[in-house]
Amino acid sequence: MCLEKGDLAAAAKHARGVVNECPTSKWAPRCQLMVGDILSQKEAWDRASEAYEKVVADYPDSKEAADAQFRIAKIHYNQKEYKESLSALRDALSVAKAARLLNSKMVTDIRNLLSLATEMVAKSKDDGAPPE
Repeated sequence: MCLEKGDLAAAAKHARGVVNECPTSKWAPRCQLMVGDILSQKEAWDRASEAYEKVVADYPDSKEAADAQFRIAKIHYNQKEYKESLSALRDALSVAKAARLLNSKMVTDIRNLLSLATEMVAKSKDDGAPPE
């Protein structure tokens, strides 16, 4: 409800409460993912990555963990940290496999970004610039 009203702080507080009070709830992974999404909306990239990493660590075989790992990869890619993005994308594929999501649209999106990140790393090597 807070999120619908645009109150990101209250929505994040509520989501954190669910995670802290009911960590085994079916809603906990979604709420932790939402915390990362809210932080991403605020462009708090380091904190968003930490929130996403918590999803992966606490709920490793979940769809939300695969989503979180993919979002970490996108943050790195958007910040032109292509090597880190590649690593996160490979991890995202592993998490997606564990969550049995290999035939999903998300895996297609992961593979597409993997291709782009691979090209960017190769390009930075060709240009003689140190890869990020």
